[in-house]
Amino acid sequence: GNGGKINNGGGGGDGDEGDDDDYFEEGDDDDGEEGFFSTRAAIGETFDRKAIQAVLSEWFKTMESLPGGIRMAVEMGIVSSLALVRFMSVNVRPSVVRAVSRGTPQAFSRAFVGRLMADPAFLYKLAFEQVVTISAATMYEVAHRGDKLKSEWDLALSNIAQLSLANALTVW
Repeated sequence: GNGGKINNGGGGGDGDEGDDDDYFEEGDDDDGEEGFFSTRAAIGETFDRKAIQAVLSEWFKTMESLPGGIRMAVEMGIVSSLALVRFMSVNVRPSVVRAVSRGTPQAFSRAFVGRLMADPAFLYKLAFEQVVTISAATMYEVAHRGDKLKSEWDLALSNIAQLSLANALTVW
């Protein structure tokens, strides 16, 4: 049958007085030791006014100093403390992301910051995709054009640029 010679059955109950819950203390009501490597529940997102105010105080900001759109969203209660921390980390600290968000048109800037707030690793993912795309396209052009690459470098560069743009739009 399925499982070959696996006899433990998974969730415990196989007669050895131990189960998988022993490792993560699931379903047990006793107080276990909280060591350095113990499993802990992450602090969830909160929409509480006091938590939002604590985040603002931590960044030395007030509700009035927030941009209009963010301030309205916070006042309506649709921005969590985690989202506000992400916004502050992009907007307050000097970085490439801050320079891009402030130096581009408003529609692009909002979309860019929104993607970074939703997925802080977005920029790294985009950069990785571009490196892979440009590398693979360059290898393809070198392999298929061979000796003609020097005379057709403009076509090869155009193909690589088009692939890079298409990949960036797909990831976006």
